[in-house]
Amino acid sequence: MRIVTDKGIYAIPVDWNDRTIYSNGWTSPKLRKKMIEWGIAREHVYKYVLPPKEQTEAIILYPSPESNSPIEHPVAIFGNKELAKERIFGIDSSKVKFEPKKMFEGRQWLEKIMDAFKQAEEKGAYDPGRIKRYDAKILFITRDKDYWKGICIGKNTVYDDYIKSKQLKAYFDELRLTKELLTAETE
Repeated sequence: MRIVTDKGIYAIPVDWNDRTIYSNGWTSPKLRKKMIEWGIAREHVYKYVLPPKEQTEAIILYPSPESNSPIEHPVAIFGNKELAKERIFGIDSSKVKFEPKKMFEGRQWLEKIMDAFKQAEEKGAYDPGRIKRYDAKILFITRDKDYWKGICIGKNTVYDDYIKSKQLKAYFDELRLTKELLTAETE
């Protein structure tokens, strides 16, 4: 950033996120708002994208993204296992072994998980960069597209950069998935 005064021109290294401008030892949310108002910067609108519940065919839970667990061994699958296998491994997946530790067929649990995400999504606030390491990954599969999210599991909640859900944690506990997903207790 350059500051021009009648005494001279000053260059200050700055950076910004969605809420504030900051540099060495100072932050200014008001300056960020003014820059948007003046048209110098644009307001960033983050959209937390999940597929519609009706289009979601399968949900897959994987242990920590940092683990060496192969993709063939998810912790749990909700919904259509064959479509999930097909989407992950390609059209000719007949020779690929795909063994989840737990399988929840049908739509009952799939829809409960989707509802918990959607309800948490509406209440959450985006906070980019808050999470340094995720405990697990969740994959939402539709016929057209896959949606990956990293999640953390705390004492009472499941959360990521955008959502916080006590209901998801309760579901994971009820289905005995929490220990399988956790590599270390966080929050």
